[in-house]
Amino acid sequence: MCVLARLDQLPLCRPHYVLLVMGGLGYTFDGMDAAIVAFLLPSVQEEWGLSSAQLGIIGSATPFGFLFGAALAGILGDRIGRRAVMMYALLFYCAFTLVAAAAPSYEVFVGARVLAGLGTGAESAIIAPFLAEFVPAARRGWFLGALAGFFSFGFVGAAVVGRYVVPTFDQGWRWAQVLTAIPVLMVLWWRRSLPESPRYLLMRGRPKEAERVIADFERRAEAVTIWAAEAALSRHEGYREPPAGERLRRERLREAWQAVGPAQLRAAEERGAAMSLATAAEYALMLTDPGSPQPAAPVPGALSARERELVTLVARGRTDAQIAGELYISIRTVRSHLDRIRDKTGCRRRADLTRLALNAELV
Repeated sequence: MCVLARLDQLPLCRPHYVLLVMGGLGYTFDGMDAAIVAFLLPSVQEEWGLSSAQLGIIGSATPFGFLFGAALAGILGDRIGRRAVMMYALLFYCAFTLVAAAAPSYEVFVGARVLAGLGTGAESAIIAPFLAEFVPAARRGWFLGALAGFFSFGFVGAAVVGRYVVPTFDQGWRWAQVLTAIPVLMVLWWRRSLPESPRYLLMRGRPKEAERVIADFERRAEAVTIWAAEAALSRHEGYREPPAGERLRRERLREAWQAVGPAQLRAAEERGAAMSLATAAEYALMLTDPGSPQPAAPVPGALSARERELVTLVARGRTDAQIAGELYISIRTVRSHLDRIRDKTGCRRRADLTRLALNAELV
């Protein structure tokens, strides 16, 4: 199996959310830096007696640098690594933001803003494709959309700084730029916690390092997944605590989770939709606990095609509202169908419907 394909088998869990926060903070300060210029223009005009044309040049300086930074990010990412580009671009942007904050003249200020834009452009262009490599393909769109949403926090932050810092302090427009350079501290976090792109490592002929990065990410994801699966299993009414205690219970759970892996992967590959964590935990319990209630598979033909579709969506963790949206029917109709399904199968709870779907191989 390709080492990169292993990342697509992992459920979306805490390590992915950590990457989301890392990249999201980068986007937040990128947005803040781009938006803060609008709040600096009146003070800069007063400082150096600038014309409207000169203010326009200041306003376009950052986007101008952004254009070239974004164009260079991909080239540099293939040469020195995505992780290095992400960190060095942040350092570059913060350094020239501080230069702009201390600028003695209009010319120096414009030049520093262009170079700061170069850094933000390179960072913004590399974050999304780099971090998306670690996210399962089925959730990659959501992940990228969530990343882009962090820009809005930067715009809000720029408005707050523009309202309370720029007019309040002497030379407030300089201090505002110092504040937008604070993310330089994130380099310390990124350097310690951010893994290099496995795709880049493979491309550069370093398969052992790529394997190490992926194995470490799998280990962190497994630790979180095991914990969540354990919580799901322990809430099940058919679950019984083994007498040997906590260590045996965790070993048993790990075996259960490994047992469900092939079924989860098969469902994802053959039917295009991975099981939810709760569904996988239910299946793990069925495989390993002979005392777990085993609902009988429905009589062939007892469920209509629409009813089978509803049971499948329930097993994938969808709510009534989500099912209604996917099937373009009302929530009332969904609940009416589910009531009929319960009457036919005797499965009164959603967990029972989930196990029924697993037994009948609907997921």
